[in-house]
Amino acid sequence: MKQIKIGEKIFDMDYASQTKESFKGQIRSVIIVKVLNTTYADVKESFVDELSWGIVDGEQEYDHSDYNLIGSIMDNLDGSLIIRIGQQYSEKELLEQSVEQAKGTVSILTGEDNVTAEQATELRSNIEQLYVASDTSVDTKINMINFCPDWISGNHTVGEIYKTTSDGIRQIWECIQSYDNEIYPNLIPTDPSWNTFHKPFHGTTPETALEYVAPTGAHDIYKIGEYMLYTDNKIYKCIKDTNFTPEEQSDAWEVYQEHTE
Repeated sequence: MKQIKIGEKIFDMDYASQTKESFKGQIRSVIIVKVLNTTYADVKESFVDELSWGIVDGEQEYDHSDYNLIGSIMDNLDGSLIIRIGQQYSEKELLEQSVEQAKGTVSILTGEDNVTAEQATELRSNIEQLYVASDTSVDTKINMINFCPDWISGNHTVGEIYKTTSDGIRQIWECIQSYDNEIYPNLIPTDPSWNTFHKPFHGTTPETALEYVAPTGAHDIYKIGEYMLYTDNKIYKCIKDTNFTPEEQSDAWEVYQEHTE
């Protein structure tokens, strides 16, 4: 049986699958592991910064110290857990990759080989403005999420669109109530009041399903025909308008498929 070794602790595991996902505009590798015969607390406290971990297969040990725990640990309440571990990039590495990607885009569009960071930054800004202003569907905007501007603290008005990233999970939001962070400095994506001022995008195809966001009012309920990726790593289709999870209202959701990417 394969095992996962975290520091000096070793846990049994059912499987480990590797996939790719976008993180702050970059594609990174993510390993999804099902851990057996343990508790949430035991695994959670095992993951600390700078701690080495790897997968043990017989006499072979594969080190994955360049990966860290991302997102929430899912407790199946049967002695098994699902954990997601992703490659980590420093802010400097992310900035360097973003600049190189932007410079590459400018080179393709202009036919010029020697592109400056200033040119790349200017083009990125123009693309983001076009993204927000374009009269395209929600699904199209989700498919083009890489061009969506990131949320930054400031003065925001109704109708603005931006994305947030938390633990590698990205979401697109529309501002539905104006606010100024100079007046409300605590109104940030992790604050409970965030959903009062925003509504998340909901995809209407399996391919545009975004991570589940718990509704907080009539403005952000899930409607018939919308899709979402739930915490059990399955894509669900909404078949009845609801502000409840699949566990809370099973007749409002149907499983579309297991999420594999």
